[in-house]
Amino acid sequence: MEQILLFAVLGLGQGALIAGIALGVVATYRGSGIINLSTGAVAMVAGYVFWALSTGFFGFSLPTAAAMAGALMAALAVGVLTEAAVFKPLRAVSPLAKLAASLGILLTLQATCCWCSEPSPSRPPASCPRTPSPSWASPRPSTVSS
Repeated sequence: MEQILLFAVLGLGQGALIAGIALGVVATYRGSGIINLSTGAVAMVAGYVFWALSTGFFGFSLPTAAAMAGALMAALAVGVLTEAAVFKPLRAVSPLAKLAASLGILLTLQATCCWCSEPSPSRPPASCPRTPSPSWASPRPSTVSS
């Protein structure tokens, strides 16, 4: 019973975060008519900025309140830049073009966070082993006896 209660309490934070992002998507659609898929990516940018400011990623570390303010400012800057650079020029186009633009913003923000948070490029793991496995390397037994 104790574990069930623990998991329920731990799930409340994640559920509230998902509900907040969904509320942001609905409010954006009702207010502007744009299905903004990049809402979650803006939240991700805020999370990365908070992490970077609070852990010393940039060479200095800020207290939690200052890192939170910096993360909110970063989210505000991304939202204003998105509106001014992408959605405002697309006022007169079809809703599908706006949806594609929001998907482009989503992918761009994800790639930028991955690129900025990785201090040194790492090689992806090989999909195939570099050396053959013992079952491949061993010769097949001969069926013809000599």
